[in-house]
Amino acid sequence: MSAVKAQAAAEAVAPTVNFGGAEEIVALGAAVATLRWDEALARRLSAEVAERGRGRISDELAEAIGVAAAEEAAAGRPTPRLGGDSRLARLLVTACLGTEVEAQEHLMLLDQSDLLADKPHSRPRGSHSKAAEQKRVAVIGAGASGIAMGRELLEAGYAVTLFERDHHCAGTWAQNLYPGCGVDSPSYVYSYSYAQKPDWSRYFVRRAEIADYLEDCATRFGLRAHIRFGTEVLACDYDAQRCRWDVTTQTGRAAPRTESFDAVVSAVGQLNSPAWPRIPGLERFSGPLVHTACWNPALDLKGKRVAVIGVGASAMQVVPTIAPEVAQLTVFQRQPHWVMPNRHYLAEVPAAEIARQKALPAYLAWKRLIFNWNYGDYAFPALLQDPEWPQEVPDALNARSARLRDMMLRHIHRQLAGRPDLIEKMTPGYPPYGKRLLLDNNWYKTFLRDNVRLVTDGIAQLLPEGIETRDGERHEFDVIIFATGFEASRMLSSFEVMNGQEQSLRGLWGDDNPRAHLGVTVPGFPNFFMLYGPNTNLAFGGSAIIHSEIQSRYIVQCLDMATEAGAEVLECRAEAFEAYNREADERLSRMVWSLGGSTSWFKNTSGRVTTNSPWSMGEYWARLRQVDPNDFRFVRAGEDQR
Repeated sequence: MSAVKAQAAAEAVAPTVNFGGAEEIVALGAAVATLRWDEALARRLSAEVAERGRGRISDELAEAIGVAAAEEAAAGRPTPRLGGDSRLARLLVTACLGTEVEAQEHLMLLDQSDLLADKPHSRPRGSHSKAAEQKRVAVIGAGASGIAMGRELLEAGYAVTLFERDHHCAGTWAQNLYPGCGVDSPSYVYSYSYAQKPDWSRYFVRRAEIADYLEDCATRFGLRAHIRFGTEVLACDYDAQRCRWDVTTQTGRAAPRTESFDAVVSAVGQLNSPAWPRIPGLERFSGPLVHTACWNPALDLKGKRVAVIGVGASAMQVVPTIAPEVAQLTVFQRQPHWVMPNRHYLAEVPAAEIARQKALPAYLAWKRLIFNWNYGDYAFPALLQDPEWPQEVPDALNARSARLRDMMLRHIHRQLAGRPDLIEKMTPGYPPYGKRLLLDNNWYKTFLRDNVRLVTDGIAQLLPEGIETRDGERHEFDVIIFATGFEASRMLSSFEVMNGQEQSLRGLWGDDNPRAHLGVTVPGFPNFFMLYGPNTNLAFGGSAIIHSEIQSRYIVQCLDMATEAGAEVLECRAEAFEAYNREADERLSRMVWSLGGSTSWFKNTSGRVTTNSPWSMGEYWARLRQVDPNDFRFVRAGEDQR
């Protein structure tokens, strides 16, 4: 490194005291200790945090960390990986989180910051077998999950083809164009552990920046040559005689084309089919009807009378964004959400912080670890029912749930002070996380505007001029926006999957009751896998990208195991599938989505939770870290598959 670059790197990390969140200085100290393998510094960090409280250390230690960080930035050394059981790793994780965590959370957090030396299913580049090179794998979808899967397959040496019906490889972030669209997971977590981005513009970025990141990752991972853009998968048919999947696709107006693959991975996820509410008179409204998932960028809302139906995640982003430009905005609410205050949600990342993250990738890794915990498994205990919790307290399940409730109640009362009518309407009567918990981006303040109104009477019908509510009142509108989410329980509904025994996946699941072993495989459907499948949604934090990484590595392990056994086919055993789903359903029966008394897209029409994971991220990571061969049946060429 030149003297000029070394000086610039040193200056980038120099102002360390009081530069941001309290925990960031501890993350910087963890970075220094990692780069220097300095157990003495790690012990001191851990001791001071234990004594002073999370994120708090002495000025003397903070200054020493600042000097050391500047030296490390100038040196430009790569970040070493840590043994999961090493003394250094345990001290630093405890210092950063302010508490000791279970072994599985500890390892998952290190792995998901790319700090773990003994990574699951790691292999040197180019170490794959010739047998793997001869196997063709189809991946349906080239969004965030498909990109993760494609990368893992290429690294493992498989011949990969990704089918993407859009002309972009950003998935939902290329399709959802509604105003204000963005993440409600921190940007530092909504990224691949092996492609961390130091220069996010905001702590919670908007749609376009995520789409750009995913497009860039597809290029960096060498996937573009393997993606068939503008190509829709129509059907997947398994041929038991040939042990192959015949995948039928259509590109534009060309005739359908069928190709054979050894395995198929669905990366279409849960949130790809918009849910239109069944309201009488949808066809009668004379103005534009638009769903947030099918947004028309040419739609002009300025000076219009606009209705928004729904108060979930997309409404939370749309409503504050369009309120200043419309003449009148009426929001129709069926059931309020809990909303978490967050000082970072609308904030831009300071330029000095971006420079610091670029200069010290180890600092970015530890910062990601902290965000991953704060917005992930830290919240998980609030979801589980405490059997000794008083039954007369319906809006909490345990002590942590009650603390969260009280904190958000205080926030509602502060934000809506002087408006008892809104406080009553916007206060949920169920425990936190019963519906998706949202982050406040001036949601409550928006309803204090003169041109914004909240309606909680149910909708009776749509009329040519607007909406009639059940109390008989008629509301006139120029535009109606449906912020009503997706048909999440109707998974893989966009194409047919047949298993060669005259059984379809859709027929097995019925209209809305999907199940899978670990959310990934289904008995009777050999060499067919899913990403973001049944019961894998993280409804308490984290990010879908984290699960995509975990599942992608697991699927490659499955394929490798079959290849190494000389088997053509790997199929989940029915007993493993049934045992897993019994365990998952039992856990879900004691969780907030089953007990909370809220309505949500997490459940199907019979009330079973079909979308959400019953496990913490650490638990799920541990379950998928190594494939259990007893969960599968291996069939070699010529053997009976029945």
